[in-house]
Amino acid sequence: MPKRKVGWARRVPLGQCPHCGQTVDAISTLAGQVPKPKPADMTVCLGCGEVLQFDEQLRVRKMTATEIAALTPEEAFDLKQTQAAIRDFLASET
Repeated sequence: MPKRKVGWARRVPLGQCPHCGQTVDAISTLAGQVPKPKPADMTVCLGCGEVLQFDEQLRVRKMTATEIAALTPEEAFDLKQTQAAIRDFLASET
């Protein structure tokens, strides 16, 4: 898969998206500088748009349905907006 350029990025331990296999070695944001991730923080895969969560070693893993259901309304809204933006971008590249 081709590398995508992003504005601000922060390196994270090398991993793979458990949904699509995309290499995950950095995170980015649409809102300026990227804070250092902590265990249990969420991110979204740039390869498929699926939600991921950082484990204790800051490697990404799938979130469970229970974890996703426990999101606050604001977190769920932000997540859906981010997923939609990524999926729109991916669709525009094909």
